[in-house]
Amino acid sequence: YSYGQINYEIEFKNATSQLLQACKAYNDTVNAFPRGNNPDGTFRGTHRVDWTSGFFAGNLWYAYEATGNKEILPYAKKWTYGVWQEQYTTN
Repeated sequence: YSYGQINYEIEFKNATSQLLQACKAYNDTVNAFPRGNNPDGTFRGTHRVDWTSGFFAGNLWYAYEATGNKEILPYAKKWTYGVWQEQYTTN
C-alpha cells in the first residue's frame, strides 16, 4: 500500500477517522446530506435529490472497504439508505 513517500494504509486510516468524526457530527441530520462546511465551520448539506447527495455514503463505503473498520459500517448503511429512493431518478 505504499508508493514513494505515501503510505496508503495510514492515509486511509486517517481519512476514515475524519469520516467517523463527520458521521458523529452529522448523525442527527435527517433531511440533508453532507456536502461541506460553511465559512463559519457549520455544516452545509444538500437534499437527497442533489447529484452530490450520494458522495458521502460512497466515501464511507470506500473507507470501509479499504480499512475493514466495522465502526463505519452502520453509518455507511444509514447514509446509503437515505439516498436509496433516488436510484431511479433521471432528471
